[in-house]
Amino acid sequence: MDDGTGNVEKVAIDETAILKNILTGDVKGGKAGIRLGGEKYMLSGSEEGRINLTKKAGGMIIGKAKTCAVLGVWSSAFKDSNGKFQNPGDTWARVKAMVDYLTSQGY
Repeated sequence: MDDGTGNVEKVAIDETAILKNILTGDVKGGKAGIRLGGEKYMLSGSEEGRINLTKKAGGMIIGKAKTCAVLGVWSSAFKDSNGKFQNPGDTWARVKAMVDYLTSQGY
């Protein structure tokens, strides 16, 4: 990580801690930003039960249930099972369906 003065500092990345931070409202994620699945993301929005993260040509949508979270990753470079390019709207629909199911099962 560049500290702004040209000095590079090595930072350990704990993706579990970053995810926990995001789920509890820490929009910075960790010292090196939001890094999940080996990718760097930016928080692009959130609302009740949903967190939107973006990266170049894709992103991640996190849905929150009572005791767990569902992560859906999308990339506009790939097509889904219907032959359409992946997008955040379709990803959210699938994440939401899983969150609803898990919630109905007590999770």
